[in-house]
Amino acid sequence: MQAITEYINKQLSKFYPHSEIKSFLLIILESVCNIKSNDFLLRKDIKIPDNERLQIEQIVELLKAGKPIQYILNQSEFFGLSFYVDERVLIRGA
Repeated sequence: MQAITEYINKQLSKFYPHSEIKSFLLIILESVCNIKSNDFLLRKDIKIPDNERLQIEQIVELLKAGKPIQYILNQSEFFGLSFYVDERVLIRGA
């Protein structure tokens, strides 16, 4: 998992602040690999399969192009509830 963490950090560092990259990392790992944040912190030895690695690389490319993570994953959370979203939903930046 260390390699994928370094990859995401390196690829996105020119586009987003470190705190946002960390959030992306946790969201991506949970969505693609079903790795929860506590597993990310406690189990650095988890191996990421090649098919999941490819999905992560595709997500990173879309993030680099400025596409919101919610559109990429078709999901957003609001008050602990998960909702389907797509480009018809307005995503407002901070």
